[in-house]
Amino acid sequence: MRSLLQFFLISNFLFFSHNAFAYMDPGSLSILLQIIIGIFASIAIFFKQLKQRILNIFRRTKKKNDDK
Repeated sequence: MRSLLQFFLISNFLFFSHNAFAYMDPGSLSILLQIIIGIFASIAIFFKQLKQRILNIFRRTKKKNDDK
């Protein structure tokens, strides 16, 4: 029942929205673009570091020989 109510409210906002008469200047849009690029870059770096940590766990290390 709750999910049906949420679906109804979300579809109501999407399909029956009114004009906001708001203005987005280029500075606001560039800040929004920088935020989106930053989010994607941080996600990419997170998964790259996670991959490196997993590979370092399974990577074999060479044993040092004490015999000379």
